[in-house]
Amino acid sequence: MMGRVLTQWKMHFAVGTAVVSAVAAIIVLLGPAIRRRVPDVKVRRRRGAAGAFVYGLFYSVATITTSAGPLMLLITIAAAIGKPFYGAVLSLAYAIGRAIPFLLIGGFAGTAGKIVGGFERYRRPTEVVSGIALMAISFYFARLAASFV
Repeated sequence: MMGRVLTQWKMHFAVGTAVVSAVAAIIVLLGPAIRRRVPDVKVRRRRGAAGAFVYGLFYSVATITTSAGPLMLLITIAAAIGKPFYGAVLSLAYAIGRAIPFLLIGGFAGTAGKIVGGFERYRRPTEVVSGIALMAISFYFARLAASFV
C-alpha cells in the first residue's frame, strides 16, 4: 500500500525528502554553533533495575515498528504450525537476541566509554562529512523531483 502511495506522490515525496535532508545537513554542519547556544541538559540517572526497566520501556516503544515485523512472522509461523509453545520459544529466542547487545554494552560500559572518549577528536570531521553527504542526498532528491515535472 505504501508503494502505491509513493508512486502516486513520487514528486512530493522527493521534494519532502530533499527538504528534510537539507535541514538535517544544515543542523549537522552548524552543530558546534548550536551546541554553544543550547545549554547541556542535566540528565537524572536512574540506576539499578528501575533504570533498566525505564530504559527498556522507552526503547521498546521507540522501536516497536522495527520489532513488529519479526514478531508477527514468529506468531504466524507458530499459528501455521499450530504449536503455541513453539511460538513462545521463538519469541523468547527473539527477545534474548534483542537483549544480548544491551547486556554486553551494560557489562562493558566503562571500557566502552573510554574507547568512545578517544574518538572525540574525530567528532567535527565526522559531522562535516555527514553534513556534506546529507546535502548531496538533498540535491539528488531535488533533482529527482525536478525530473518529474
